Amino acid sequence: MNTDSRLRAFLMDDPPLIRSAFDQSYEAELAAAIGNMDQPLFTLVMAGFQGEIGTGGARFHALALLKGAVETLASSLELIRQAATVDGLALLRIAIEAAAVAVWIAADDEAFAKYSQRDRKFESTRAITCVREKLPELPEFWGALSQATIHPNVYLEASERIGNT
Repeated sequence: MNTDSRLRAFLMDDPPLIRSAFDQSYEAELAAAIGNMDQPLFTLVMAGFQGEIGTGGARFHALALLKGAVETLASSLELIRQAATVDGLALLRIAIEAAAVAVWIAADDEAFAKYSQRDRKFESTRAITCVREKLPELPEFWGALSQATIHPNVYLEASERIGNT
């Protein structure tokens, strides 16, 4: 039995061990990610309870987008914990983009108007640039996730150039 098949057997046969090892290695990072992911959602939910969000308005749609982003982020972390790294990172990219759109449409009436038209002309990827002021590292991080998961040919070409095939 070669190393590759033993590793594949380990990954397929013992997911709880993989999750446990991941949780131990990244305990602080997981606590920070999970501990902070509900803050924006909580703020919007409280605004809803206080009557500040009307159905159909920008904040209502931002709340819906953030809810989906939090669920997607949780799924992303679970996939990464189970060693489905590329799939997990792809979901992380989706969650980040959805959260950025939520911030953008809540803060920019013109962006919300375009988002509301539902004519497929709304460019959600522009939200990444629009939140740069608040999160300067976000565009670079989102771009790296895009290259690694959405555009794998770019990732593979870079790996081949540095000898990591």
